[in-house]
Amino acid sequence: ATMANDIEYDDDFQVQLVDKFKNAVRRSGVSILVAETSRDDEHLVKLSPAQATTNSQGVATFTKFKVRGPIGNLVLSFNVVGEDIAGVSIENTLVPGPAVGLELVVAPQGVRSGVEVDVNPQIALVDSAGNHVQVTSGDVDVVANHAAKVTNGKATFGDDGLAKFKKFAVAGSV
Repeated sequence: ATMANDIEYDDDFQVQLVDKFKNAVRRSGVSILVAETSRDDEHLVKLSPAQATTNSQGVATFTKFKVRGPIGNLVLSFNVVGEDIAGVSIENTLVPGPAVGLELVVAPQGVRSGVEVDVNPQIALVDSAGNHVQVTSGDVDVVANHAAKVTNGKATFGDDGLAKFKKFAVAGSV
């Protein structure tokens, strides 16, 4: 399954208590924790909600569940708190969520007033966890303060998801 970063999952996650023969166990009040268990960066992955309690049917429901963190494969492990009961794991892939900001991927170098920079800037869109959001259309405009003038301050996002400026220059007080 695929989940978008920091977006509530469309369906609730439900975990059913079962015995060793896979028969449903109807027991309320059992706490179930979910954790990401497959990554070295698991501390960067935030799960919400991270705990649910079983109802009278022995089912714990994780409502409005979402994951926030670095994109890639992840394993969500659901385990009973404080009891020797086997847990269950599911595999998912976390993909970027909606863009919420910009990241300066390549900073301009050699900035001198009125002269084209030595290295042109490159901008990426990022989601709430800093993952790059792939877009193939749209523009970025650089706006200067009242005392400066930008030349070639507009760039279009390309197939690589980057807006790459060409012949970028700033004149005046910077």
